[in-house]
Amino acid sequence: MRSNKPVRFGLEDLPLDQEQAVKWLLALVRAAESKTLREVSTAGFLRGWYSVGFLYGGLHPDSAVDHGTEVSHNAESVPEIDRTEPRLRALAFG
Repeated sequence: MRSNKPVRFGLEDLPLDQEQAVKWLLALVRAAESKTLREVSTAGFLRGWYSVGFLYGGLHPDSAVDHGTEVSHNAESVPEIDRTEPRLRALAFG
């Protein structure tokens, strides 16, 4: 008999989609900019942290050796990040 229960990996509050990941990441960025990062709850910090991996999967260390030797500055555009916080894209890809 097959179970329909989700498999748990110990990661709670993963973003459901790109929009939610952007929202969570920008909340963390804004807290860092306003020097209120220490006031962010552990759950809020982890949501922002997991959003980085969700939006920029190529940054994960498990993927580090899977890219060969070619350097590319191409990345999928995330319009809300480009509009709201372009430095997130510029630092990683510019």
